[in-house]
Amino acid sequence: MKIVSNMSRVAFQQMRDAFRDDIEISSLYMIIHKMSILSGILPKWFDCCVNTCIAFTSEFENDSSCPLCGEQRFSANGEPRRVFCYLPLIPRLQKHFSNIKTANELGYRAEYTTSSNKAKPTSGDDDIPPPLTDDFDDFDDEDEDKDDSNDRPEDLENHKIGDVFDSEHYRNLCGKKVTIDGRKMPHRYFSQDTDIAFATCLDGYLLYKRRRGGPSATPILVQLYNLPPEIRTHMDRLICLGVIPGPKSPKRLDTFLYPLDQELVDLAIGVKTFDCRTKEYFDLRAYNLFTLGDIIAVEKFLNIKGHNGKCPCRSCQITAVATLNKVRTYYVPLGRPLPATNTWDPRDLPMRKHEHWEIVTQKIANAPNKTKQNEIAMRCGIKGMPALRRVGSMDYARGIPWDYMHLLLENVIQNLVKLWMGRYKGLDSGNEDFIIPDEIWKQIAEETAASVAEIPAQFVRALGNPYDDQINLNAEGWSFWFMFIGPILLQGRLKATYYKHFCLLVDIMKMATQFSLTHAEIDVLEVKIVKWVEEFER
Repeated sequence: MKIVSNMSRVAFQQMRDAFRDDIEISSLYMIIHKMSILSGILPKWFDCCVNTCIAFTSEFENDSSCPLCGEQRFSANGEPRRVFCYLPLIPRLQKHFSNIKTANELGYRAEYTTSSNKAKPTSGDDDIPPPLTDDFDDFDDEDEDKDDSNDRPEDLENHKIGDVFDSEHYRNLCGKKVTIDGRKMPHRYFSQDTDIAFATCLDGYLLYKRRRGGPSATPILVQLYNLPPEIRTHMDRLICLGVIPGPKSPKRLDTFLYPLDQELVDLAIGVKTFDCRTKEYFDLRAYNLFTLGDIIAVEKFLNIKGHNGKCPCRSCQITAVATLNKVRTYYVPLGRPLPATNTWDPRDLPMRKHEHWEIVTQKIANAPNKTKQNEIAMRCGIKGMPALRRVGSMDYARGIPWDYMHLLLENVIQNLVKLWMGRYKGLDSGNEDFIIPDEIWKQIAEETAASVAEIPAQFVRALGNPYDDQINLNAEGWSFWFMFIGPILLQGRLKATYYKHFCLLVDIMKMATQFSLTHAEIDVLEVKIVKWVEEFER
């Protein structure tokens, strides 16, 4: 009843009480229990810290208190104080092959053929991680830091990248044998048409529409890349593995992903599954290609120091400097404000490698004391091994994409607007002239509202304005306003130098959201991004 009519639990119970003499209606608990039995999807319950620091899995399985905050695991009557419900992935993937329609939809990966998609086997069987030597303290080995991403055949320049199956990571995996806990299996990644590629999605959200603070929760979602792009992101096509409860975000995310890590091992080996199309059993295999999420979730997934650390980037090894007011916040400008410090060339950054996590983790383990361990972690930006580490289908350095929504729509764009309003963290314009007066912003707000009223709802829904209604201006709204309304409303109101810089970012955003890109276009996009950053620094 609840599923069909969205009836609340209270209303459902009231209906049961009102009609109990005329009709017998099972309790909601019994309905859910029967559904789980019929579907074959039985939830698994794990105790977790009352503050959501950890789940009592892995090395904490037998602990009676949280090792991070000290809170007791059980109440006075012996019951767990908080639990985390995990919904297994394997039986839900198997269910896709019990229906001809969904089974055929999963064939998109095997049928995806473009000239740039043909996997070229690499010497994956001979891949040997670099040795653990003292030279890797700061990762200054020239061979290791050399990025070979541009060493591609010239005939690839015009090949289009239209899906994840055109990515270098996927194409290289197809030429490698599956590794589990460092051991090679006899089969290769994606060697069967029924093999599934997916991404794990993590993004905490605040409950009860709170803007800051308050309780939060973190859903764990799986996005199936085997489904066609036009449906794979639909809500009913995402697989929810559970919601990490509040009140806060987890400190050890890997403990909540531990049951998924175990399932990924089984899926890498192969799970016996019935295919309704062939009426035969086969070994179902699935591999996690990427992890998606906001900056905080990704930092916890990768087990890195993060955006406020001295080595904040998850993709490269740039180091930061303290802000001028000496607060505990670090900033990474291209040109250093202090003498005798390095500057960064955005065209040749010291990139991270997948192997760096294992190298740094080993060095931390070999450190003589806690102080030295913290020093290594602070210098390298890595605290330990990431979550989902048992199956070697991920590249920690290049397999965690920078999220367009969080990076641009909820960060860069909003900070630029704050700069133009003179509201950015107490900074003024100094000798520059990029602040637009309040009376003009009020006109921009009125013109924004008037323009949206004339735009068909298929293009954009009702949205707030950047001046006094930002609470109703979500990521989608910021995107539309910045790319299509802002260039008109800010022309002649923002000084020409800054308006040109603004239009360059608009051009970058439009190019980055194309359905497909060639390698040549990616090179052009990189040049534009570097130019925009350098202009911003200047």
